[in-house]
Amino acid sequence: MDDLPKVGEKLVIVNEFGKKVLVALHNVKTTYQTDGQRPIILGDANLQPFYKAITKKFPDLSGLQQVLSPIS
Repeated sequence: MDDLPKVGEKLVIVNEFGKKVLVALHNVKTTYQTDGQRPIILGDANLQPFYKAITKKFPDLSGLQQVLSPIS
């Protein structure tokens, strides 16, 4: 029974960290979507397949605040 508070504390820490990671990924994606902000290396034609694969793995998080607000 003494382990339950420790598990709860760990879950809170993981949840807070997860929120910060999602927000950071969203900020990076929205910043680099415009051509003026994107580094030159990301415009390289040879890297386009990798960029598309990364975009697929990290979908649009525009509704992030609506999803996380009930959790908070």
